[in-house]
Amino acid sequence: MSLGLASGRAGGGSSSGVEGHVAGLLLALAAAMLWALAAVATKLLHDVPPHLIALVQMATGCILFGPLVLGGPMPSSVRAWSAFATMGVVYTGLVYILLYGAYQKLPTALAATLTYINPIVAVVVDYAVFGVRLEWVQGLGALAILAAALGMHRPAARASPLRPPGAAPAPGAPPAPPAPRPSHGAAPPASAGCE
Repeated sequence: MSLGLASGRAGGGSSSGVEGHVAGLLLALAAAMLWALAAVATKLLHDVPPHLIALVQMATGCILFGPLVLGGPMPSSVRAWSAFATMGVVYTGLVYILLYGAYQKLPTALAATLTYINPIVAVVVDYAVFGVRLEWVQGLGALAILAAALGMHRPAARASPLRPPGAAPAPGAPPAPPAPRPSHGAAPPASAGCE
């Protein structure tokens, strides 16, 4: 698929105007849905090594999307082939192995945050390895991604959207159940040192 994108042949040709934008939005939406399904499937495949999951997914992608690039223009320079190889090995292969391992071991919200970091790593590697000049908008996008990722892990972001932590129940809401009392003969709960 990366080769198809690099050669401009993915999707079967070029579209312009509103039709092209709508097709791009629909493809992005489909990709997001498929990515979510892959994440859920990976979470369920906790006994399968992440490198095997990545291998199966990459092989499936090559089989399904390979025909889209056959017969099209291929990269012609060493620089273009090295960029293509880096996309395949680092951005896709290695990152997928790491992400799939994280999906299997980390809570879903934390693992999802790692997916946001992937584009930042790609831009940094492009700059460091290939000398690709970064634009200010890429820096702004990276800051937005990092801010969103950090914001997801603030305690307030994890609180119930209906009631912030420490807030009193809403008027008319049922009271919270009483704390359990120790049974007869059991030791009282340890205090937190607030005596």
